[in-house]
Amino acid sequence: MHARNLVYTLLALLVAVLGQPAQAQSVSQIMENGERAVAEQRYSDAVGHFYMMMRLYEQGVRDTAMCKAFLHGGNCCVVDNRYIEAFEFFTLGMKISQHFNDNVSFYKCVNNVGSCYAIFEDYERAVHYFERAHQGAVNSNDPIALSNSLYNLVGGYCKLNKPEKAQHYFEEHKKLNMPDSLYKRFALYDEEAFIVEAQGNPQQAIKNLNAALDLAKSRTLSPRPTITSLYTKIGDCYDEMGDTDNALKYYQQAVTQSHIEGSVYAETQTYKALAQVYNKMGNKNLAQQYKLKYVELNDSLFNAQRFNAAKDALSKYEEEVNASHISSLNEKIRTQLWVIVAISLIALAILGFSLMIYHYNRKLREAYRLLIEKHKQAIQHDDETLKLRTEQLAAKNDSSEKSSISEEKKTQLLLDIAAALNDEKVIADPDFTINKLAILVHSNSTYINQALNEAYHKNFKSYLIEQRIRIASERLADEEHYGHLTIQAIAASVGYNSPSTFIQAFKRIMGMTPSLYKAMSRQMPEDPPEPPEPQEE
Repeated sequence: MHARNLVYTLLALLVAVLGQPAQAQSVSQIMENGERAVAEQRYSDAVGHFYMMMRLYEQGVRDTAMCKAFLHGGNCCVVDNRYIEAFEFFTLGMKISQHFNDNVSFYKCVNNVGSCYAIFEDYERAVHYFERAHQGAVNSNDPIALSNSLYNLVGGYCKLNKPEKAQHYFEEHKKLNMPDSLYKRFALYDEEAFIVEAQGNPQQAIKNLNAALDLAKSRTLSPRPTITSLYTKIGDCYDEMGDTDNALKYYQQAVTQSHIEGSVYAETQTYKALAQVYNKMGNKNLAQQYKLKYVELNDSLFNAQRFNAAKDALSKYEEEVNASHISSLNEKIRTQLWVIVAISLIALAILGFSLMIYHYNRKLREAYRLLIEKHKQAIQHDDETLKLRTEQLAAKNDSSEKSSISEEKKTQLLLDIAAALNDEKVIADPDFTINKLAILVHSNSTYINQALNEAYHKNFKSYLIEQRIRIASERLADEEHYGHLTIQAIAASVGYNSPSTFIQAFKRIMGMTPSLYKAMSRQMPEDPPEPPEPQEE
């Protein structure tokens, strides 16, 4: 494998250095020779012709035939198990196709780049290119391209262990109208096998794969699918079920079929699977033999250094495309600047109105500051009133007003209610009710409502909402301790699961939204220290 690739590489270099052989043939002659070799299934010869086209491209020649030539070159490399060279051809195919706005060839190359990434087991990048190819197929309304992209997306997302995404594209594929319904049936059987296996049902996957295998063996099916991969997948399912005998049977069939099809990559994957099965069976000798075969073939197929260079070339090309796109956007921006200048002149006309709005907003902000200040004073007044009232109630022994509970018990109950609602766990409980409060303060709902009504002229629900909004307002203003919390987090900390409900309650009680209160309160200067009380002589 290495020797053959080396010969073609040296031949291509010789052509590039001498210049004459490639230039002596026109693009059309090279294309004709390459297509004839493809038709005669002389794929290695075809690659040689398309390499000559590549050298012309490197010498600055640009021709629409190159779009098809590089696509064919990559496909021939895949058939000939030369995947890195295929990747390089498809990258050039993307470049030249974009140059000539040949979207059909461009998205076919994009799809094939994804297939190369899948062969190298980089499924994240593979799915990225499959998604791009799918979008291109949707835009072109090409049923065959759509079918190919959907088939690849189902397999790619199953490899990424995302069966729900795979199911989405599988359902889309089922709805697709295709001229070749037989091939669509094959693809759907194979896709469903992918999905059910990813969902943990290898037995059903085997049924689907056998149905796909029967269709694949039909000579009327076009394009001809790789039977080797179906044998390998069936073997994988049996291995997953713990049936090593059937797993080995299908893996051996896969090896035999890979020799018939000439698929070295499929053969490599089967050797890897055989090594794993024999290792599970405890047959270390056979496991080691197949592992060595896998490593040897894998090294002959995949040159990591060259593949990285090919990926870098693709990345560089896409960076150039992005840079070109950015340059085009900058040109549009420069054009739009003139529009902005015109708009700016109009903006000057409404500047006076804007100044009016500005002064109005300043007055409004000042009003909000006064509202916040009054709220703080109201909180302080409520605290002082509560303290004074509880002291007065505690001092009373008799009362002219009749009540179902004594003043002493009512005083203690109010203190217990205040203490309970100051507990962070209580105030943060969205399902907190008067019955829960009654348990905490060792009372009942009737006494609680009576005490709150006589002391504050409020029922429990109104009192709880005001306490929650009060605590929320304090936390919104406290940047040092709660500045890292969002409004939604503060709402949750005082028992509101719904931010909208919290905002409505806050606005009703405070006269402004929480976000405005937060901004305004943090802009206000800290309260000046109180002057010392005069000492009595």
